[in-house]
Amino acid sequence: MSGDRWSLKENQMGYVAFDLEIADDLPGDDEEMRHDLGITCAATVTDTGRTRVWHDNYAERMSKERACELVKYLATQHAENGKTIVTWNGLGFDFRVLQEASGMNVICQSLAINHIDIAFHMLCDKGFMCKLDKAAQGMNMEGKTEGMTGAIAPELWRRDRASQDMVLEYVKQDAVVTAELYERILEDRQMRWVTGRGNLGYWYPQMSEGRLLTVGEAVTLEQPDVSWMDDPSIWDRNRFYGWVKESP
Repeated sequence: MSGDRWSLKENQMGYVAFDLEIADDLPGDDEEMRHDLGITCAATVTDTGRTRVWHDNYAERMSKERACELVKYLATQHAENGKTIVTWNGLGFDFRVLQEASGMNVICQSLAINHIDIAFHMLCDKGFMCKLDKAAQGMNMEGKTEGMTGAIAPELWRRDRASQDMVLEYVKQDAVVTAELYERILEDRQMRWVTGRGNLGYWYPQMSEGRLLTVGEAVTLEQPDVSWMDDPSIWDRNRFYGWVKESP
């Protein structure tokens, strides 16, 4: 990653990119999503390039206390340091898992609404989202750790210390890729991704004050035409956004 990627323009807000890995195997459908999946580890990357990996001394899953520390860190970075939290599908996944693990429902809901989820912004604008790795490939970036996926991370974490270190490197790389992708989108004012057919897709996102839209802003965008899809219901915004409207 080139050093100048971390130099935000004066009119761009500082940020913290965030990603986590779950302890239990990935559920097969959205209805199971909020069941206690647990967290093994997480990573944060700031706009100044500071990378931090979070885990609970290699425990099988992160304790509630440690998960609360992560929530408080993100909340402090946002509220006191003026940094925007940035994720890739953090609304539909990471913050939902973090809320469950920490029990800090109100704060997690607030962070989720007020953070920038690149994938959810794309969904609201285009009617679907791509995978992080496909976006990284389209932007000619290094991308995710080769041979690793979030689906196999829980099983690897349960093996041995060497496998756990692989998961830690994977979650850190995902956070770094998210950070670099965010900066590239701001710089290019577009995002390219590799489609299922191997072509390049293009997204020209609406911006506000030199940044992408927060979840709360993106959800107000006009619904795109999805009549061409076989099953548009899988991309229903409420499947990703609905939980933040629930009473704690």
